[in-house]
Amino acid sequence: MKILVCFKITADLDQLSQKDYIADTSMRIDTSFVKNMINCFDESGLEFGLRLSQEAESLNLYNEKSALTVGGDKTEIYLKTLNALKYDNAIRIDCDADITFNPKFTGEAIAEYVNKNKQDIIIMGCQAPEGNNFSTPQIVSNILNIPMVANVTDLHLVGENSVKATVESGGNVYEYTVKTPAIFVMGNAEVSKLQVPTLKDRMSFGKRDIKYFELNNCEYGENQSTLVSLEPIKRKRSGKIVSLQGKEAVKELYCEYLKERLDNI
Repeated sequence: MKILVCFKITADLDQLSQKDYIADTSMRIDTSFVKNMINCFDESGLEFGLRLSQEAESLNLYNEKSALTVGGDKTEIYLKTLNALKYDNAIRIDCDADITFNPKFTGEAIAEYVNKNKQDIIIMGCQAPEGNNFSTPQIVSNILNIPMVANVTDLHLVGENSVKATVESGGNVYEYTVKTPAIFVMGNAEVSKLQVPTLKDRMSFGKRDIKYFELNNCEYGENQSTLVSLEPIKRKRSGKIVSLQGKEAVKELYCEYLKERLDNI
């Protein structure tokens, strides 16, 4: 059984203030001064990759777990961490271009790797803060012609060729038993943090070679979208300032503001 987890390294956009959202002439935001991080949905996927591997071992099933990213040098330290967490393969598809708004390239790159390195379970995050397109998993599913299960919150092995996926949709929770190969797209998962490797494992496994996969069949720039404008979403909430104090303030707030809202519920 082969498990592939795809992940993306993104800038921590929560560290940007509103004044930092100023696009340059190339319509890019400078994020060089904020820390990078594994996209949160992908981080859940990487942790589930480790857990599925442990479940496979308990069932005496052969398994090989791999972590794949598309990016440049900034991904190196994260790939070494995944080596230290005993991922069998830490793989990078080199790309220094800005592919934020080019999910087609990313999807084709992942699909090309899988076509040459067959996988049973492919785990991906539903989206990343840069782009937020939720297109990449669907593109990979379409190219590979294998089923995709979205909004996954939990994963468990049922047997050598089956996975039980817990899915949240419309406020309801469902459980599906899915035959592999299949793509599982992580949503608001029950496990959101990736475990930290021990110092011993960093010393023993973290220095293993990172593998590089060269693309043959897809090129950056084909059908590339053009970014024409960029502005932050306004998240300010309305409020009401009460001039009175104590009980009189509570009464005014209720009569002038809250009562009408409560009556409309």
